[in-house]
Amino acid sequence: MKRYDIPVLSKESIPDILKYFNIKAYLYDISTPSYNPYDYTFFDAKLKNPPSGLIGAYFKPRHNPFNIKYPDEDDEFTLEELLDYGIAIKEAFVFWDTKQKPQEENVNIELIIIEMFADQNKEEAINNYLIKNNIIKEPKLIKLGCYNATPHTGLVLPLPFGKFLFEFEIDAIYFDDGIRLLSENRNIQSLRNRLEWKQEFLQEVIIKQNSCEDTHFKTVYQESINEINESINQIKEDIIKSQSYTIEDLTKLSNGAKNIYLFFLNVQKRKKIIELPDSLDPYQTIRDWKRENNLYTFPPLIKESEYKEETEKRNWDIEITSPSYKKIDIPFQIKKIFQCLETDDCIYFVVCNDTLQIKLAEQYRNAYINWLKQCYIQYGCSYSAQEIRNKFGKTSRIIYDENGNTCWYQYVPGFFSDDWIVNGHNCVGNSNIFYNFYNTTPPPKRIELSFK
Repeated sequence: MKRYDIPVLSKESIPDILKYFNIKAYLYDISTPSYNPYDYTFFDAKLKNPPSGLIGAYFKPRHNPFNIKYPDEDDEFTLEELLDYGIAIKEAFVFWDTKQKPQEENVNIELIIIEMFADQNKEEAINNYLIKNNIIKEPKLIKLGCYNATPHTGLVLPLPFGKFLFEFEIDAIYFDDGIRLLSENRNIQSLRNRLEWKQEFLQEVIIKQNSCEDTHFKTVYQESINEINESINQIKEDIIKSQSYTIEDLTKLSNGAKNIYLFFLNVQKRKKIIELPDSLDPYQTIRDWKRENNLYTFPPLIKESEYKEETEKRNWDIEITSPSYKKIDIPFQIKKIFQCLETDDCIYFVVCNDTLQIKLAEQYRNAYINWLKQCYIQYGCSYSAQEIRNKFGKTSRIIYDENGNTCWYQYVPGFFSDDWIVNGHNCVGNSNIFYNFYNTTPPPKRIELSFK
């Protein structure tokens, strides 16, 4: 004889549990601990001196050649006395009230947090964890928001609504052994049926909205979607108010399971940065990209930020390597246009640079390089005094360095010889080295843009 001790939260769940063993049984009156007469499917005979927490027992009969049957008189036999009739009992199912007789098993309850992206398959993620950790060998049928009655069945029985430990919305629970079942009253079953219908209807409306190109009808569909979502949330609240059990209650029904796995899927949206080519009209470039990628309407968009403008500092370098090294920085700012777009499974950060300032900076750099090339005196070069006088002449004048500073070329006639001075440097002999650029015209002026 094989014996099953099965704690339950409600005696109404007993017939449904027995169905998993291909037994069709009826409760009738089980107000006091009872059992079924030999070869009968209803609980009737009353047990003698039932232990605390015992609800009843169901005996699957063993047809034996001696035609021995277990007795069924009211209040005449204890549970243990009946179990002595092993020759007449093939399997014994003993049901206990888990509230009165808590299980003494050492059960490991493990909260499994799976990090994943919204576009990944949630059921597959749960199966992958169970297989990878050698908990199951083959994938299970998994419905989100469900648990398994036995290790041989899928996760298809609905979980109680509500958070586990007041924090986690549990997506699925897997018991590695035993059998358990939460009974639901007709009101909750009716609410769950309504919820399932509403969710299916919601998906149909979303599909129609996605396939519709008319802006007016898209708006109408969106209003309908909002109303359906409100109705779904209300049904869920009604279920929570009507249900008798919580997820914590379900975890008390280990019933032979050594491990209980509670799955919480921490779903994140993928974040993608879309850097568009620089444009003279970045706003239009962003709008064009949104149209090309079907991200211009609701849905698939669920959120869309306002356009934002930021400035970014950039720098162009001009390097002189010969005869001496010098690096000249040309700093400038560019305007960057941002927009954030959000769908069900992704957040897009779209950015486009305004090329106007880039083009102006490029024009300035080219003009500046040309000015450097035309300078009478080059950085790090050696000049004779005669060469310098030939370049600037025999008249004092204003000259300019590479930073646009005003400098002074001074020519002083003398009785026997003249003197000429470049920005304080007295030019004599054949080797006058300068560590600046000098020219008679100033470097080009930079055009600045004001950003609003």
